Amino acid sequence: MRKTVTTVVRAENLAVSYGAERALDSVSFSIRAGEFTAVMGPNGSGKTTLVRTLLGLEAPDSGSSSLFGEPSAEFSDWARVGYLPQGKGAVYGNFPLTVREIVAMGLLPARKFPRFLSAGDGGAVRTALETAGIAGIADRLIGEISGGQQQRAFLARALINNPELLVLDEPGAALDPLTRDNFYGTIARLPAEKGTTVILVTHDTAEAGRYASHMLFLDSRVVFHGTREDFCASSEVEGYFGPFAQHVMCHRHDGGGPCPLRSS
Repeated sequence: MRKTVTTVVRAENLAVSYGAERALDSVSFSIRAGEFTAVMGPNGSGKTTLVRTLLGLEAPDSGSSSLFGEPSAEFSDWARVGYLPQGKGAVYGNFPLTVREIVAMGLLPARKFPRFLSAGDGGAVRTALETAGIAGIADRLIGEISGGQQQRAFLARALINNPELLVLDEPGAALDPLTRDNFYGTIARLPAEKGTTVILVTHDTAEAGRYASHMLFLDSRVVFHGTREDFCASSEVEGYFGPFAQHVMCHRHDGGGPCPLRSS
């Protein structure tokens, strides 16, 4: 039986190195159930390393991380987690598989051996396709649809087990602005509609600021972690990024004037 927890993800003094290079250094934070957290930072700041470590795909040099109260390295209930890594479309783009088949494959990791699909899986596949807004292209080959539609197919695949935690690593990197906006809008509805906890790794700080409830800014160390409102009101954040960049992320910029949230 699954244990109900309020803290879905926790990191305590995480440190990860690649040779002499320190990717993560003393990283600590926690994410509660139902939060939509955008993980942001410059290139090489450790964002992908962080999510891979949280998911037990990288071993830390020191420190610890947990999922649903269990150490990441020991966690096994993967039906509770949906994960969309970088460049997923490139892996399957030339495969002779339909969108429906790609989505259905998301059911297999949570099943015991021998893993196979059954006739009763159709309902779950349809629900995932509808949630991602691609039910109308279910029978198209994955390589024949647009990049935005491919990303929605892999989002549906990550959603098919109705995960409690959804982790997305740069899902909008190759999308045009309109497609990216629609994609993020779909994700942003999940916490309210399904109670999903979302971690979104992104370079797109302006779009993240529009949709996320919480922000984690990483530069090997945690520069900021907290609510969007605290981010927009923080003088420390303004000192780190500069006032204009902060206002752009908060969608309250007025050409560099005072942030409205900090006005008296």
